Amino acid sequence: MTPTSETSTGILFVAIDVAKQIHEVLIEPPTGGRQRWRMVNCQRDFDLLRQRL
Repeated sequence: MTPTSETSTGILFVAIDVAKQIHEVLIEPPTGGRQRWRMVNCQRDFDLLRQRL
């Protein structure tokens, strides 16, 4: 995974498996644990992704 945002408490890792219609997203915050979900290739889901980050 590639770090996309760094804070004073650690690094947020984000991995996105890009496909034609549905993308798989994995986020690992500095506090631990993982969040995983699927998003459709549409503006609404990209806006939701931006809010989650």
